[in-house]
Amino acid sequence: TSGVDVRTRHDVMHLLHELHHDGLAIVVTTHDLNGIAAHLPRLACLNREIIATGTPQEVIVPEVLERTYGAPLEVLSHGGMPVVVEHYPEAVEDSNVVPLWEEHHEHPA
Repeated sequence: TSGVDVRTRHDVMHLLHELHHDGLAIVVTTHDLNGIAAHLPRLACLNREIIATGTPQEVIVPEVLERTYGAPLEVLSHGGMPVVVEHYPEAVEDSNVVPLWEEHHEHPA
């Protein structure tokens, strides 16, 4: 589902859900946890080995995601489903961070 719009991703995941409901085993690989969490009854997180398996609520938790991705991620809940939020506190606190526009364009005097 990389590079597709939200509606198309939803349609693809809905089709896969229907195929699974009809008895087919479905394997999906993705980094887009927010886009698939509502559509999958079970998932696994991997990083050279199986880190965790279970329902989205069991697996999409900060501890598992940090072991999987090697970076801290915040997990919120929306409508009973986990929602992953990338968190970069060092970027917010870094006074040297300059928006790209300012970095590459001179300001008029």
